[in-house]
Amino acid sequence: MTLRHLATLLLLALLGLAGPGLAYQNPILAPINDPDCIALDGLFHLIEPEGGKQAAHFTYRSSRDLVHWSDPVAILPQPPGTALWQGSYYRDTDGSLYLYYAAVEAGQIKSVRIARAASVTGPFTALGTLVTGAIDPYPLRDPSGRLWLYYKNDLPGQKGIWVQRMDGPATPAPVPATEVLHPAPGGFEDNGYRSVEGPTVILRAGRYFLLYSGGPFSKASYAVGYAVADRPDGPFVRAANNPILSNSTAPGVYSPGVPS
Repeated sequence: MTLRHLATLLLLALLGLAGPGLAYQNPILAPINDPDCIALDGLFHLIEPEGGKQAAHFTYRSSRDLVHWSDPVAILPQPPGTALWQGSYYRDTDGSLYLYYAAVEAGQIKSVRIARAASVTGPFTALGTLVTGAIDPYPLRDPSGRLWLYYKNDLPGQKGIWVQRMDGPATPAPVPATEVLHPAPGGFEDNGYRSVEGPTVILRAGRYFLLYSGGPFSKASYAVGYAVADRPDGPFVRAANNPILSNSTAPGVYSPGVPS
């Protein structure tokens, strides 16, 4: 698992999405680990695992402009021995709100789980484990109505990004998951630890853009890239200009990750 500082919010600010004419200075929030940000009901809602790899809860903040944020609120507390890593909100077609998240038990047993949320700050009802040996979940519903769950397969010898078709927010379809991006040798996805992770998939102009982080998060070479496909389950083709956010392209930015 990689717990990255200066991730989603930094990328949003670099892309100029903080609002026209709105003054800001990076970092907008720091330190911050593996944030997820979603726009719902006129607000931006952000969560991050408070405290890094041993996070016992998520920290929630809201904003109207991506620059000024509410005071932090602790949500989804975990029992002793369970740590939270990256999570993602999802609102289904019937208006129900869910939170997908990665949990790590004592002994480094990793899994992607889901909880139903009464609101962005809870209370939450745990619905179970969806994938074992996985982290970094990201849900997407395509125009045909199919729901997909992307995640990093963190089993030994894997370290790629996979997708599982879902019959419902908490119900995987009875079909095998598919690897959509395998870490490439050499370049920023390698450098001593070959890995791609932190997927976010955006549908734009009929094409699926998979943003991801690659390589060892503890090194300055850790960076953000993207790949493009015509279908949500690929095949995805890497962009020729990868990485699009790195320490070399944006000096002072260290270990950017979990693009959103």
